Amino acid sequence: MRERRCPICGVARLRKLSLALLRLSVVGWLCLMLGRSGFVFAQTAAALQPPPASDALIHAGVLIALMFVVGGFAFGPLVLASRAVEPLRIASASVRRRALWVGLICAAIVFALAFVGHAARPDAASALTGRSGLMFVARIALLVALAILLRRNRHESPFVLLPCAALLLTQSLLSRSAGEPEWVLPTLADWVHTLGAAIWLGGVAMLALITPRALADRAYPALGGAIHRFSPLAMACVLVVALTGIMQSASLVGSFDALVNTAYGRALLVKLALFAVLIGFGAFHQYVISPRLNAWRASVSDLSEAARRFRVSILVEAGVSVLILFAAGAMTALPPARDFVAGDAASRTVIQIQRADD
Repeated sequence: MRERRCPICGVARLRKLSLALLRLSVVGWLCLMLGRSGFVFAQTAAALQPPPASDALIHAGVLIALMFVVGGFAFGPLVLASRAVEPLRIASASVRRRALWVGLICAAIVFALAFVGHAARPDAASALTGRSGLMFVARIALLVALAILLRRNRHESPFVLLPCAALLLTQSLLSRSAGEPEWVLPTLADWVHTLGAAIWLGGVAMLALITPRALADRAYPALGGAIHRFSPLAMACVLVVALTGIMQSASLVGSFDALVNTAYGRALLVKLALFAVLIGFGAFHQYVISPRLNAWRASVSDLSEAARRFRVSILVEAGVSVLILFAAGAMTALPPARDFVAGDAASRTVIQIQRADD
């Protein structure tokens, strides 16, 4: 016998589908209105082009927002998805949720500021139809998708990694690599570079946030398990960031003179020095703190002391991470070092030609 379908269930499904379509329509309309208002504001403020310092701060803010949001959402499925860290995952759930909500709101604000700053430039194309406008709309849509997952408590699912990766792809499509004649491979390298940095630095920020909760609940073994799971992942991200960074530096710097004698090169040197400091902190956590927290016969006082030392070191590491992102923001705002080298070579050629004519 055929089972009769309940008409009430069909009406309920149709109602849910209608509500979902209505929500998508409202989100799309809000994105369009926000983009149009940003474009109008940019057109009226075209004469107020921000100075390079403000431009660098905006770029740094975008990078910080991307690292925190993507790394924060990826921290759950990549680090906390284990029975060994289950007490820490449960204890820090509310802290992580609040931090992710704050990160999403701040990211939307920073993305809007970056879009308005780009549209305010005299040489910018149409803000809504150009690449900057399309990437801005895509970013807002991806932030809305992440907010929906967070609202429905699905932010620890592995599927959350897809919108996170797409969010970082918008940054790579706006980078200098996307403007190269042969743009596919450089853009892919920039995306992988940004993805590794987000998982690494965003994970450091999340560890700094959940460590006080672990200390309050005395979840020392769970904290040690989280460090033990995060450290190999961080080291893999370090290798990826280093390899892709070498590729980008070879194309954007070009020579040792450009590395030393240009503002872009000096910012890169500062970034490399801070990068080495972060590697030292990671080694300290993996080979000193994690074994002490996972020791079977350790006393409560020893575990508490190791957790407090980790709290201080992870806060310092998070601060160094912010400094690295400010250096990266300055590099994004500055012209590449190779441009200065090419300009100096051209000027020397012109002077030689003039001397030969004289």
